[in-house]
Amino acid sequence: MENPKGSGEFRLFRGENMNGVKPIKETFMTYLAARNLQEEYSIDLVVSITRLGPIDAVKISNNYIFAVEWETGNIASSHRALNKITTGILNQRLIAAY
Repeated sequence: MENPKGSGEFRLFRGENMNGVKPIKETFMTYLAARNLQEEYSIDLVVSITRLGPIDAVKISNNYIFAVEWETGNIASSHRALNKITTGILNQRLIAAY
C-alpha cells in the first residue's frame, strides 16, 4: 500500500480529505478484485422507504452471495454497512458477510 502511489511508502498529509481513507480503500478493493470479487454489487435491499446502496464487494458461488463491506470505523459508516449486511441476510439475499 502506497500513498502517494509509486512512492514506496505511505504518508498522510494535512488538509481536507487527506486522511488516507481513499488510498486504503482503493488498495483493499484492488486486492478483492484480484481474487474475483465483484465490486459495487447492487441487490434489491429496501429498509422502510430507504433503498440501501450497493455492497462494496461480493463473491458469488452456487447462487450464494458473500458480501464484503469496507468501513473506516466511523459510527455512521459502520451502521450503514451493518444495516446492509443484516438486511441482506434477513431477506435471504446474502449468505454471510464480513
